[in-house]
Amino acid sequence: MKQDFLEIVILAGGKSSRMGQDKGLMLFHQKPMIEWILEASLKTNYPVRIIANNPAYSQFGVPVISDIIPEKGPMGGLFTALTTTKSKYVFLLSCDTPLIKNEILQYMISKLTTQEVLVASLQGKILPLLAIYHSDLKKVVLENISSNKLKMQELIRSLVYQELEIPNFLAPQPEVFANINTIDEFAELQKGVVL
Repeated sequence: MKQDFLEIVILAGGKSSRMGQDKGLMLFHQKPMIEWILEASLKTNYPVRIIANNPAYSQFGVPVISDIIPEKGPMGGLFTALTTTKSKYVFLLSCDTPLIKNEILQYMISKLTTQEVLVASLQGKILPLLAIYHSDLKKVVLENISSNKLKMQELIRSLVYQELEIPNFLAPQPEVFANINTIDEFAELQKGVVL
């Protein structure tokens, strides 16, 4: 029954061009970055998959699928997730947010009703890679890809969506939501985080 309702999909298919290496496999406090978010996701007891074009991700024991339409960034990953899911909703996450905790995921799932998109927001900014998408959206996502409109924020703002501000008690530091895109950002995070 849970599988029919929602599955969690972690995007790890990016080229990480600014990082110079595969971000999700970089060690953050002795574990690959993706492993932190995988552990948080698996605790929800919903099915979890990874979208990645690197076979190394098969080491983590969850299904790994490749992008159906490669080189389209997170929009392509979302299309792959929506096209291949058996669930009504897909909870889209990124491999480079190692501080996202299970409690945040559970909180968002608990707030889901009938929205096309339920998206976390931080200080008025929506976070498309911490969002739950209805599977019926695959047609509009494909239209965006066909028109080369690949900005996730623009996609969400064109839909019926709900912003969900994550309470401070679940995320006391804004770093929780940080996407790690450069070596400098990674070093800063490593330095400043006590787990």
